[in-house]
Amino acid sequence: MNRKIDVDLFDFPTREEMLPLLKESPLYSYNLKKEIFERGKLSSLHQAFNYPITVSDLTVSLNNRIFQANLSYAYVSFYFRRGIPDELDSLMNLTNKQFTNRMHFQHHTDALFQRIFTALDLLGQIVFHYYDLEQPHKNKISPTFKKVVKILDKKDKELSKKLSEIKDCDEFMEASRVRNDIVHNNPPYNAHFVQEKHPSGITASGTHYYSSQKLMGIMDNLLKVVRRIFEVVATHIQNKKELAEKR
Repeated sequence: MNRKIDVDLFDFPTREEMLPLLKESPLYSYNLKKEIFERGKLSSLHQAFNYPITVSDLTVSLNNRIFQANLSYAYVSFYFRRGIPDELDSLMNLTNKQFTNRMHFQHHTDALFQRIFTALDLLGQIVFHYYDLEQPHKNKISPTFKKVVKILDKKDKELSKKLSEIKDCDEFMEASRVRNDIVHNNPPYNAHFVQEKHPSGITASGTHYYSSQKLMGIMDNLLKVVRRIFEVVATHIQNKKELAEKR
């Protein structure tokens, strides 16, 4: 029997409900300082003029994305805490109120993943310019964070290694897969049939699905990992500057 589901599209939290949740974000109050990326020696007049402007613009955009991601985190926290008992075997038992919570939760989940990974790519571009890196094959498209970590090895092996270790951790890898599915495939909050071929040659099939509770945990971990990335970059560059000044 078909069931009619009534979703309230305009069921939003109040300012008083949002503020405490905003402060719970692992990235709350974080602001990347453009001064970290100041360079004393620039190779040309053109670079001396363009570099500070480029880094300033990228830093402003990055901090705006951090704020937007924190806002998305507050929204997903609000709807999640109101109750979304959406384990796979109970999906059809949700009330209209719970379906409303779930729909808004999914909307802001999409926004959070896109905003936080955009912030990472902006960080990658800042690092790219700071180290005066070059893309292979003269690619004109702005490099992604992952691409920058890879080519950074030519200029700063230590920082490249630190970032690679974080990038390859389980929490970041899982969040990266979720983001990729949201943008390019079928979001994991939509139950769907998948087939996976293992290295042994065996193909396994089944239903792929993440409940809101699982996604909430992934987002929490993602924001913690991303804060760690920002702090590692800032601390590493600052320490190298201080070491250079002592010589």
